[in-house]
Amino acid sequence: MKRLLLSAMLPLLAMTLNMASATPAKRPVNQNATFDPTSNSVTITATAPTHEEDVYDGYTYVVGEPLEYISKVTIERHTPGTEWPEEPIGTVIDVEPGGEIKYVDTTVETDKKYEYRLICHVDDLKGSPAWQSVYTGITPGKLKQFSVTTPDHKTPRFDITVTAPEEDKNGNKITSLSSIRVEMNILYTWYTVAKVENIAPGETFSFPVEDGVELNTIYSLRAYAMNGENGNGEATEASIYVGEDIPSAPEALVCEATDNNITLKWELPETGSRGGSIDPDEVKYNIYVRYSGDSDYTLLSKNHPGEIFTQDLDLVEEEVFQFAVTAVNGIGESYKRVESPKFTAGPPAKFPFRESFSGNMFIHRGWTTATTQDNEYYTYEAINTNEYKTEYFVRDDIDLVIEPHDNDGGLLTTLFFGHSVTGQTESLISPRIDFTAAKKPVISLWYYFIPVTIEGTDNEMRISASDENGEFKELLNTVNLEKPEDHGWRQITVPLPLAGKGTGKVKIDMIHGSWPMDLIIDNIVIDEEEIAGINGVASDNDITDSPVEYYNLQGIRVDNPTSGVYIRRQGTSTEKVLVD
Repeated sequence: MKRLLLSAMLPLLAMTLNMASATPAKRPVNQNATFDPTSNSVTITATAPTHEEDVYDGYTYVVGEPLEYISKVTIERHTPGTEWPEEPIGTVIDVEPGGEIKYVDTTVETDKKYEYRLICHVDDLKGSPAWQSVYTGITPGKLKQFSVTTPDHKTPRFDITVTAPEEDKNGNKITSLSSIRVEMNILYTWYTVAKVENIAPGETFSFPVEDGVELNTIYSLRAYAMNGENGNGEATEASIYVGEDIPSAPEALVCEATDNNITLKWELPETGSRGGSIDPDEVKYNIYVRYSGDSDYTLLSKNHPGEIFTQDLDLVEEEVFQFAVTAVNGIGESYKRVESPKFTAGPPAKFPFRESFSGNMFIHRGWTTATTQDNEYYTYEAINTNEYKTEYFVRDDIDLVIEPHDNDGGLLTTLFFGHSVTGQTESLISPRIDFTAAKKPVISLWYYFIPVTIEGTDNEMRISASDENGEFKELLNTVNLEKPEDHGWRQITVPLPLAGKGTGKVKIDMIHGSWPMDLIIDNIVIDEEEIAGINGVASDNDITDSPVEYYNLQGIRVDNPTSGVYIRRQGTSTEKVLVD
């Protein structure tokens, strides 16, 4: 008897297990709720799910089975902050998997915020819910203006100006507003500090805030338009510093260059870096200069009074400059600089011309660069000087430590990162050089050749020249040169068609192939053929016989140096020295 009873219970147990293993439907998607003020109703729409919920089997999630049908969809509603009701406000039937769910709620009140919950049922199993909020009114758009200012740097007060929106959040014209609210952030919580009522769409209103305002304090505020008690539009935020602020950057910087000097002019900043007020009588300026090849600015004048600065020029050859000016007071220096465009001044460089990048710097400051990079979000300075360069040699799976060809502490690198596109071109352009007395000028340089394992994927280098009236004409491309089997320094010598043609320039284009490596060069020499083509570097006699030149740390030539630190240049040799 007991055995028969056990057998009879087995089908029932199997049925129970099958019911327990069933999974509910996924939640609806693409839900939306739209208020219609004409009929005072809310239309809710969504797309029904097509599958059951995914199931975790202990190792991974298994995609749910396709739904064969949906029994019904229930619609629930509550106001945020209250309990959900026990019974739904409506039920939708005849919904197919993947089909449209649509329900019109005609029991809403105006100027209310509601939240709806949509649940799909398959027999007695409830699926996951989808939520959607709606406001039963016209939501105002963003304020046309919200500004916070201070009257001066001494008064513990700030002034608020608001301009009401003229449209709702959908761009439709509005005829009225309930109010504009201004809130302040105190310990990460927003508190209402002002409420402007009876303001018409597009109207501007200003008022002061004095109670509790203290000097030397930053205040964070936001404001938004209201319709009724619940229809708040998008908020606009602003902050203000009360008290004497750090100046913002100077404005309207212009540069005027002559053969003898450079003059910078700018205007006093109107506000502080944090939106506050400044004392104009306390503002002074720091002037910075950056030469071609420099990565950072060098301070040229500190605490300069007034809005005009003149720098006398005593240039031995053409140089590229860029200036920057900051405003400073007793509180601090402006967070940002106003920068001038780059410009060139000075006579042409003399022939012969040598650049060794000695001491990890450009000896000649008239070099310019160009690039084909056009990334809107990230463009980098590819051409730089380095003391040495470490490069990964793919073929032999080793890291190469590449020292300068003449061991003078400097070489030039063109960096091609992993995201550099094939064909990206970085150009190094010489200053104007006087070729009037040149007979058979050539350019000689050394580059570090690294073999690649795939033919035609290495970088290219292209050398071009132009006279003072012409365009650059290509003279050589390394793709046409024989490829050595091993890595190492290789010399290139190219005749220049510039003999006796006044001034001219030489351009070196460094072009990225499809192989991940940089391009490294050193010791550029532009000289007569019988000299430049020998080894590309000056001999000891050349250096000894060359005149000695001194420059201050800003790169300005000094004929009679007094005590201090200077840059001493003789031929291709450059070093920092202390003059007693």
